[in-house]
Amino acid sequence: MAVSLCRFLLAKRVTAAAAPSATGSPSASRVRVGALVGTDRVLDLTALSPQFAKQSWSLSDDGLAAAEALVASDGAKRSIPLDEIRFLPPVVASKVLGIGLNYRDHVAETAMKLPSEPLVFAKMPSSLVGHRGFVVRPPRSTKVDFEGELVVVMGSRLARAASEADAMRAIAGFSVGNDITARDFQFEWGGGQFTLSKSADTFAPLGPAMVSKAALARAGLSASDLAIETRLNGSVMQSSRTSEMIFSPAHIVAYLSQLMTLLPGDVVFTGTPPGVGMARTPPVFLKARDKLAVEIEGLGILSNLVIDAPKS
Repeated sequence: MAVSLCRFLLAKRVTAAAAPSATGSPSASRVRVGALVGTDRVLDLTALSPQFAKQSWSLSDDGLAAAEALVASDGAKRSIPLDEIRFLPPVVASKVLGIGLNYRDHVAETAMKLPSEPLVFAKMPSSLVGHRGFVVRPPRSTKVDFEGELVVVMGSRLARAASEADAMRAIAGFSVGNDITARDFQFEWGGGQFTLSKSADTFAPLGPAMVSKAALARAGLSASDLAIETRLNGSVMQSSRTSEMIFSPAHIVAYLSQLMTLLPGDVVFTGTPPGVGMARTPPVFLKARDKLAVEIEGLGILSNLVIDAPKS
């Protein structure tokens, strides 16, 4: 038995004060940590053990093993339907990092040179939003784009200059992400606003869960070779495999550790395959009521609805 961890609110208990918004977080006392059971249920781990409320423990080897044991013993009889919960991002991250131009086929579509080292950027943690959450288009931007990505989730503290082997041991698992980007901010305004273009509230959908390394291994899968697909209103826009990555997840994490300490819950978006909206003829940008879905083999489907920011 392997485990996929998620964070959620019980939908029947969500109030205006407790519900997550684009600019705030729900009350910590209402947030639950769970393990997905099958395709349509979740086991509330925090109801069974208060230790799961501590993220550093829940993402540790001991925490993941305890979650597996609870799913094996109580999953079927004590789980609740997914339609009774509201998904949150599966972790609380102190850092949300991203890698640019990390798929060979994506580099080819941009007519740029293969990078010799990972191209690192940051997204603000407030940009995170969970599965089934809204992607909110900023009022000023008309060129909001999608980028389906494999996301690394850190499980333990990793100090500077780690080896790739140490980096892999520090990774708890993987999730599905969408690196939403406002291309007009990125390339046109203010000389190019890379951080702003990727850090708007709700511009980092993540979920539905974090799938442990053990879960992938037991399914005979490896993060280095997973099918990845992005769909817009049901039409396939991106389709590739993570084997097209130039830099592996372990290499990326080890590279980052040269300059920063990575903490449990930190996430790294590892790059996007070809097919992004701005590279199409004509370009395809997101509009209100668009339905986004990013699917990665063994990790699940991340779904989000695009809406316009409310008028003030």
